[in-house]
Amino acid sequence: MRRALLLIWAGTAIPFVLTIINGGPDGWLPHLLFHPAYVAFLALALWGVRKLRRISGSTVVRGLAAVLAVTAVAAVAGHLGEFVAVLLNGGLKANLTAFETPLHRWSATVTMPAVLLAVVLAAVLSVAAALTTRRMPVGLQAVDAQRNLGAGTDARSRGGS
Repeated sequence: MRRALLLIWAGTAIPFVLTIINGGPDGWLPHLLFHPAYVAFLALALWGVRKLRRISGSTVVRGLAAVLAVTAVAAVAGHLGEFVAVLLNGGLKANLTAFETPLHRWSATVTMPAVLLAVVLAAVLSVAAALTTRRMPVGLQAVDAQRNLGAGTDARSRGGS
C-alpha cells in the first residue's frame, strides 16, 4: 500500500510544488511544456490510485481513491484543454494573450480546483489508508495481501478454458 501512496503523492504533490518553484505556467518552463509535464505526473497518480484500489480491502479507501481518480481525470482534461489553447495561440512562443482565450479560461477553471482537490484528497486518502491498516491485525494484513495478489486472475489467465 505504501508504494501506491507514494505514486499518488508523486503524481499530485510534486508537480504542485514544482509549479510553485517554476513560478506558475508563466515561469522558466515554457507554457506549452508545462501542461504535458503535469499530465505525466497526474498519470503517475492515476497509476497509484489503480494499484491502491486493487490492493485495499477498505471500502472507505477504495471510495476515496475513486473520488481522487475522477478528480485527477478532470485535472488531466483541464490541462489538455489548456495545452490545446496554448498550441493554437503561438505554441512555444505563446505570450500572455493565450491565457485570455475562452478555451484556456474554461480549462483553467476545471484544472485549478481539480489539482488543489487532488492534493487534499491524497492527504485524506493517506490518513484513511494508515488508519485502516493499523486497525487490521497483522495476520489479517497478510491474508488480505495474499488475497489481493490473486485478485486479477481468472480461469483464462491461468490457462484454463
